Amino acid sequence: MSQETPVHPPTQDEYQVGTDGVTPLPFPCHIMSSTMPRARQTVDWENIPYPVEMMSNLNPLDKGDFTGQELEDIALTHPDWYNELVADPFYTRFPGGECYGDLTSRLESIVVDIEQQVGPVLVVSHVSVLQVLVAYFRNTPVEDCTGIALPLNTVLKFTPAKGGGWQESQHRILTSPSTSECDLQSYDCLSVSPYSTPMIRTPVTSQMFPANAGSSKGESSPPEVISPLGDHPPIWGDHLYSRRSS
Repeated sequence: MSQETPVHPPTQDEYQVGTDGVTPLPFPCHIMSSTMPRARQTVDWENIPYPVEMMSNLNPLDKGDFTGQELEDIALTHPDWYNELVADPFYTRFPGGECYGDLTSRLESIVVDIEQQVGPVLVVSHVSVLQVLVAYFRNTPVEDCTGIALPLNTVLKFTPAKGGGWQESQHRILTSPSTSECDLQSYDCLSVSPYSTPMIRTPVTSQMFPANAGSSKGESSPPEVISPLGDHPPIWGDHLYSRRSS
């Protein structure tokens, strides 16, 4: 009777030296990064010579003809298309670009690759991509990914849990006025937002939404925020800019 030779993972020594062949690494890690320059700059932040796999599948949602435009501008210049987006944010395709359904399809191979790794995996990507991946690891319907809010300056860590599934934790890596933390119990960040919908951006401060538009005593009041998106933006992540009332 022949006995199969067991297949062993790479030895500890193979994990301990960086790509420069000299620098010792504190732990093994497989890094996957978008090909966008800002993603690569994030990967190179600490200059630790881990191997980095640049993957175009991790690039953000392609907005096609609307690339570079804010959602507020699109709502004003293309109201008919914007109404379609409001009605179906997952399957409404950007002209000449993608919809979230297309993005989900191109991320399938990424998920398979992540789950085949025997050590830690770090994914450096963009809001739209991370929304889809977070939905998968939270076991949330992927069609609801457009409303998932992501904390800024924070690493989301998913650890395999006993009995299946994943345990999520948040690890802040940079403290700044824009740093926020999402409520892991509700998953929709309602605890940090004045909106009545999870489809919001993080963080949102009460100062952006003044309770008093004016004052009878002549006191100065914060500028009014006027947005064509109203209180229910269909996609979380597009930047909200303030417009002062004249």
